Amino acid sequence: MIPETWTPVRRGDELVGYLETAPTGSIPRLLTGSALDAAHPRTEAIAVLEARGLPELDRVHWARLPHPLPAGRFAAAAPERDWHWTEVAIVHVTDAECTVRPRAADPGAPESLAVLPVPVAGLLRREAPER
Repeated sequence: MIPETWTPVRRGDELVGYLETAPTGSIPRLLTGSALDAAHPRTEAIAVLEARGLPELDRVHWARLPHPLPAGRFAAAAPERDWHWTEVAIVHVTDAECTVRPRAADPGAPESLAVLPVPVAGLLRREAPER
């Protein structure tokens, strides 16, 4: 669940992210709760979210998931040792959960979705993990 201390940032009626107050300024956070950038003065942090908050969610992300991912919705909040970092696409984000799907899903296979808690912390990465 998104902390109550984070301030929602909207562009018009659309939620684009959150600001977390830090000693060095405001940290722009994605809808997933991940930090988008380092702390900035408040107005700059808002501008960063307005410009990059939603587009950032459309890029490739990585999550540790079992292979194969079971059909349906799978709770992936506690990765097990034999799970692998998998390229995923974000399907949906609420203030409580982030739903992702593997980018390389088998054609014709039933839809498989993984559900992560928000904030996603180390469960979802924007950069490929070290191999």
